[in-house]
Amino acid sequence: MKKVLAIAVCSFIIVVSHSQPYLDIASIGYTNSPDAAAWPRTGICNSFRYYNAGFNLPFIFGKDSSAIIVSPFAERWNMKIDNVLDLPAYMQSLVLQVAFSESLSKQWSIALAVIPRWNGNESNIFKNDFQLGGVILASYKRTQGLTWKFGLYYNGEISGAYFMPLAGIDWRINNRNILFGILPGNLVFEHKAGNRFYYGAEFNAITNTYDAGFIAAGSVPKYLRISDNQLSIYGCFRVAGNVFLQAAIGNSILRSLKLGVKDASGKYYYANSMNDNLFFKITLNYRIRF
Repeated sequence: MKKVLAIAVCSFIIVVSHSQPYLDIASIGYTNSPDAAAWPRTGICNSFRYYNAGFNLPFIFGKDSSAIIVSPFAERWNMKIDNVLDLPAYMQSLVLQVAFSESLSKQWSIALAVIPRWNGNESNIFKNDFQLGGVILASYKRTQGLTWKFGLYYNGEISGAYFMPLAGIDWRINNRNILFGILPGNLVFEHKAGNRFYYGAEFNAITNTYDAGFIAAGSVPKYLRISDNQLSIYGCFRVAGNVFLQAAIGNSILRSLKLGVKDASGKYYYANSMNDNLFFKITLNYRIRF
């Protein structure tokens, strides 16, 4: 069973854009970034509440233990930006990620993912907000405790085609410390304090575009581009069995929220700097650890 789940983790890495020493079968989370707590003040005031929930369902097959993981995922952003009065009440997204992983040798493995998603608003989902993305990721196991990763991410954003090269690491420093992630998306340092408690630091980069309705209630469609870099410290506590509760506090870096017009010569009509804010995050996971 442990071998099967370990192989599932290898496939899971491209679903969440980083490798990790655990598999979250189910998760639900909440993030709050209130502008009142923001420092330093670098631009336009803004705040958000973010909700997300998802599953990871692994399927193992073949003599080489190839794996497929199906990962339905939903999220919702409640955004507020000073001087922008025509934002939807919230943006929402539905994602159905399908990943495939296969070992090529004792040192090399490859993972592929197809990521269809619908990024709309409170009055528009499954309409004109479909995006199709994908990932290809190769892993090289240099030693028993160190693996290098590299690849390419693509998504058909509303603002246009988006490509990003990927470079990652999965480094088990010792029995209590591990560094893992794939940049520019994610990097995590985790320390095992005991069988029930883990803590560490995490970097997350977010880039997404959402259908945001029409300009001034007219007929010209617009979209919102969310770009955020979040640096945080966290603690993770085993509540019971495989149920973990994780809490984090951090601050955004170079946050950017832009409004654009679809199929326009100029991508954005509103692209001011945003205020970097404090944020709080809590997540409940059904987690298999290794």
